[in-house]
Amino acid sequence: MAIIGKWYKFEAAHKLDHHKGKCKNLHGHSYQICVSLEGIIQSPGEASDAGMVLDYDEIDQIVDPLVVHSLDHKYLNESLGGDFPTTAENIACWIFNTVQKDINRKFGARVVIKSVVVHETSSTYAEVFMEDWVKWLSDFPS
Repeated sequence: MAIIGKWYKFEAAHKLDHHKGKCKNLHGHSYQICVSLEGIIQSPGEASDAGMVLDYDEIDQIVDPLVVHSLDHKYLNESLGGDFPTTAENIACWIFNTVQKDINRKFGARVVIKSVVVHETSSTYAEVFMEDWVKWLSDFPS
């Protein structure tokens, strides 16, 4: 098994309504996210993805539309459509959930999401794994 990942950037605003700190106010970030996938390196041969877990372009086909339509230059409290605080952790779980559905549909069990990282700033980030996403689903059912 090998792990591959791809980074994406977007600008967005949010606020944490019930937070006691300054993040309760409307503010924005230059987010960076990384979607990491785990899978088997494809055997040598004629296939175009031989020697790869997956072509990075196939990740783009799933993640780019998500970034453009739901994240970039959006107010995340509205665009994510959930009843959860838009913390970096919850944003990562939302991305995990959305991407996982498309990964399952397109690749079946051949590839799974290993983790999703959300950088809010150059020095802060949250990283979520499968078990975090499963708990998140029980806390915030869609």
